[in-house]
Amino acid sequence: MDLRPGISDPALFESLTRKESPIIQNVYFVKGSAEEMPFEDESFDLIISTCLLAHVRDPERVLAEIRRVVKNSGQVVIGLPTDPGIMNRLIKRIITYPRMRRLGTSNPKLEYAREHINGIGNLLELIKFQFAQDSLRLQYFPFAIKTWNLNLAVIVDVNMGK
Repeated sequence: MDLRPGISDPALFESLTRKESPIIQNVYFVKGSAEEMPFEDESFDLIISTCLLAHVRDPERVLAEIRRVVKNSGQVVIGLPTDPGIMNRLIKRIITYPRMRRLGTSNPKLEYAREHINGIGNLLELIKFQFAQDSLRLQYFPFAIKTWNLNLAVIVDVNMGK
């Protein structure tokens, strides 16, 4: 599901969604908003969200929608960047920002600030609240140190128990 499917790579999107010979079988792309998913309650066994919550205006509403559309015995996997963690800031300074400048972004820090509006600490608290009745496990990457400050990503694995 995407608000604007294919916007970043129209040719790839076309090849993935070609009706006569799709590259991936039994995969469908849906235009929609994470705040108001166009699906019935308990529609999915598995929901995967990667880096979405850092960008949305109302992450709590998105989490409620995820909870609504996943089945009682389903699973939710949420990938979160560790912004504004120490390791995240270091990697942005030495890799991400220089690359963005080479690709034509004049002010990478400003662009990042506009796009990554929700920090990891707040998102983790919202997730813990939304899935308080479920089995929740946090995995830290690339290091197994249980802190988002010294990692680049946190993977939240929720086994539902509505």
